[in-house]
Amino acid sequence: MTTQFNLPDKFYNLYLLTSRWLKKFPKPDRYTLGQKLENNILEILDEIYFLNQLSDNFKESHLLSVSAKTEVLKLLFRLTADSKLIELNQYIQAESLLQECGKMINGWLNHVRQQR
Repeated sequence: MTTQFNLPDKFYNLYLLTSRWLKKFPKPDRYTLGQKLENNILEILDEIYFLNQLSDNFKESHLLSVSAKTEVLKLLFRLTADSKLIELNQYIQAESLLQECGKMINGWLNHVRQQR
């Protein structure tokens, strides 16, 4: 299944975008909300690579965790946009990537569930 191989690339690209945007954040926001965004993306990348090493029997709970963290990221990006720390087009770009990731995660989750 190709989902596992595309998903890390999406979060990798999201991290690159986010790190560029964070350079323009005011210092207090860079070290609070900005740091949270970066950390969450990196945690998800860690977990995805960990998932690729597991057998399908053990992936479901980790995929649910990745899904939940992705939803938190959506909320953090919305908060960032509402706080005027990123522009609307940047928010749309991040949200679009996260929507794609969510679909990929759900597809992977459905695949794992069908393998049982």
